[in-house]
Amino acid sequence: MNWEQLIKIIRQQATQKEQEQFDAWVNASTENKALYEALVQRQQLLSQVVDDALVQGAWEKMVPRLGNRIPKTNRVSHNLFKYAAAAIVLVAVVAGSWLLQSRSQKSVSPVPHWVIAKAGSREKKKVILPDNSVVWMQYNSTLQYDSIGFNDTSRLLMLNGEAFFEVANAPEKPFRVQTPHLKITVLGTSFNIAARNNSPQEVTVATGKVKVAGNYVNEILLPAQSVTYDPSTGNLKTGRISLLAATAVKDNQLVFEKDDIVAIAAKMGKWYNRQVIVKGTVRRKISFTGTIKDTGLEDVLEGLGYLAGFTYKIDTTSITIYPDK
Repeated sequence: MNWEQLIKIIRQQATQKEQEQFDAWVNASTENKALYEALVQRQQLLSQVVDDALVQGAWEKMVPRLGNRIPKTNRVSHNLFKYAAAAIVLVAVVAGSWLLQSRSQKSVSPVPHWVIAKAGSREKKKVILPDNSVVWMQYNSTLQYDSIGFNDTSRLLMLNGEAFFEVANAPEKPFRVQTPHLKITVLGTSFNIAARNNSPQEVTVATGKVKVAGNYVNEILLPAQSVTYDPSTGNLKTGRISLLAATAVKDNQLVFEKDDIVAIAAKMGKWYNRQVIVKGTVRRKISFTGTIKDTGLEDVLEGLGYLAGFTYKIDTTSITIYPDK
């Protein structure tokens, strides 16, 4: 669930599929329900607020008319009666506007301002958050947060894609990341999240301690530990990982540990968010261990092809690897 979908739900513009996704999301936890209710409350407030500048302008136009000389007869002028009635209505509007603003300042949080950071298919992005936490975003990833409320009482972001987080320490303000299927909560640590739509969700910790929660998921991870959750099957897998692999996105390098060509292809596909196909018979067994700096897709393929023994072809959405015979 992302901010665009929530806005469509609030405006009653969602499709049936989006409504079903929202129903599952809002019923998944009390935190999700509270977030949605807060957004609805703020939207309702915005629809009620009266523009003070317009009220003041109307009042200034009304005052000169009220100052006109009263007729000498005992009968009250019909025009004056209309002006007086209009003035009463206007005063009521001004008073109502002031009261609404006064109450909103006391009981309602500031209107959120959503910031959306995106990394494209050929670029990565480094984002510094308002609390000085740093995020290294991988290809084809989107990060969203409320710049007004963030770092106020809590720190909440939404991620679709992959990113490495280095969180500024602030125990009184938990740092939370919402992905399509998981909620990650930390106090001060560094960790990696891979969470794309319709793909297994993976969280890996480099330093500190991280709590991962979701449907059928409730795990506490320590350094060099990881959890992988497949939302399509409900399968959950925990394990250990090297610190090099945990910080790979931040360090901008692919990490291989005794990988054959099939494993290399899988890591390339995950790294570049592309389909990688191994075509042909693998006749030569390899076990490649090492790191390669990401200086561009073709540079990486050229280097890996020389070391692991394959040629390749790059298409718009896929990469085909041909093992040496």
